[in-house]
Amino acid sequence: MAMSNLDTYRNNFEYIRMERQNGILQMSLHCDGGPMRWNLQLQAELAQAFTAVGADRENRIIILTGTGDEFSGPRSDPQNTVFSLSGFGPTAAELEPVWWNAKRLITRLLDIDVPMIAVVNGPAKRHSELALLCDIVIAADDATFEDTAHFELGGHVPGDGTNVIYTMLLGINRARYFMLTGQVLS
Repeated sequence: MAMSNLDTYRNNFEYIRMERQNGILQMSLHCDGGPMRWNLQLQAELAQAFTAVGADRENRIIILTGTGDEFSGPRSDPQNTVFSLSGFGPTAAELEPVWWNAKRLITRLLDIDVPMIAVVNGPAKRHSELALLCDIVIAADDATFEDTAHFELGGHVPGDGTNVIYTMLLGINRARYFMLTGQVLS
């Protein structure tokens, strides 16, 4: 991949604000300037952003944080999911870009060669694996971690990296319990 430059990608994202000072890039997740609400566009943007950020050699440290009092809040519209695109569940054609972006989001985050620091400024309700896959996690006193995107949403198998990171952090039995019962970790 060709090297990238902050000026060429910083304004390409509706849900990610980027600022860099002295080689430290801060990526702030948001929704209309307030706390982030998960949506499929954000998922696609994160895959693209992690690719660009990882190819920018002027980034020496990356800070990933939320906006306001949450790191990552619930879905922007609980009724608008890939599983509600049709009355019978998603078709393969509908699910393919979602799967592609979900996979690329995680692999591109892990491909970043410089230290990533997650600053968890409050509850991480949806896709908390984004913070937990960073090299260093700094959490506010009121930060909590949970997985509201899978089993709790409608019996979907935990994925998107949550099944891997929570198993590594908690051990297999505690991780299964956590993910299948919708527990909240403080």
